[in-house]
Order: sequence, then C-alpha cells, then structure tokens
Amino acid sequence: MEVCFLPTEGGRGVSTHKIPFYLIHNHPTTIPPILKILRYKTAQILTFNPMSESRSIHIDYQVVSQLADLSQDDKSLLNQAIEASKLAYAPYSNFHVGCALRLANGEVINGSNQENAAYTVCQCAERGALGYASAKYPDVAVVEVAVYARGAAVTKPVATPCGVCRQALLEYADRFDQTMRIIAQCNDSSIYLFNSIRDLLPLGFSKSNLI
Repeated sequence: MEVCFLPTEGGRGVSTHKIPFYLIHNHPTTIPPILKILRYKTAQILTFNPMSESRSIHIDYQVVSQLADLSQDDKSLLNQAIEASKLAYAPYSNFHVGCALRLANGEVINGSNQENAAYTVCQCAERGALGYASAKYPDVAVVEVAVYARGAAVTKPVATPCGVCRQALLEYADRFDQTMRIIAQCNDSSIYLFNSIRDLLPLGFSKSNLI
C-alpha cells in the first residue's frame, strides 16, 4: 500500500511515502503523529490495486467403473491397498484406509491408518507408508500411489489423500523429480486415476517457495 500526502498549502507537487499496512491496520492512532512530523495538514490515503486477472486450473483425470478395467499393474497396486486397509486401526472414525506405494525399483510398500484416542497422534496410511519407504529405501523414488478407503463413514464418489498427505506426497515427488501417479477408490465406487500428485495439489508449497 502506498500513502500519498497531499499538502494543502505551500507545497510543491505530491510527496509519496510508503507506510507498512500493519501500521495502518493495527495502529491507526499512530498515523496523526506521522502526519504531524511530516508537517502536512491533510493527507489522502490511496490504495492501488492492480487490475485483476481471471485464471483457472485444469485437471485431467480418468474414471474407470471397476477393478477389472484397470491395467494389470494398476490392479495389482490397488489390490495391495485394499488388503492394507484391512489392517487399519480405526475404532473412532470407522474410516479404514490402505495405501500401496510402488517404488522405482519395483518394490511395493504398504501402509494403513492408525488412530489414537488423542486425535493429533493419528497416522494416515499414506504418511505411514512414506515413512517406511524413506527409511528402507532412502534413495528410491515413489512413482505410483494407490489409496483405498472403506467403511460406512467413507463418502462417495472417491476418497483421495487428505491435505496433509497431499503435501507429504508432493514433497516426496519433488525430492526425486517425479510426477507420482495416484489411484484412488472407496468401497465399491468407481476408481479415479490422476496423472500426478500435483493434480490433487496444484498450488502446493514446495522448496521453490523457500529458495
């Protein structure tokens, strides 16, 4: 925000000074002393808003109606996620999630959600699997992820990774410069195929925001 001070008498032209927004917003009583110091009798505050620009985010994904319609590799990975969901510990939500990660070396790592009476201690299936993959194969990328959710509490049409898990998956994909395909299904619903984790988190936070 720019603040323009317009003198009412004896001035020449317009003097423009930048004042932090937080000062104006949180400490409005400080503005009069500032004006007094600048020796201007009146001031006009002008906010300059750049012309807005409408933009959109386009996501391509595929939906198949049943497991049999998948490729053999995708079917195998999703089946492992389905089996992993049976090992979930979810007595509070009854939201049982299984995850299967296919690594670049061909290995598959499974995980399931583990709940806790202290809710902040709960562990999602995706992050549990990522942690194990990173510990066992620290230098191997994850190229594909299958997530399966089951239970009466699971909503349709699809249950994708939560926001925190999306961020964790994005970090792992960026770490190895991978796109990371995502396969997702809940109960007996249609199966959703996403070409990249970035399709689920298009404006995710990454190291490029820090460096």
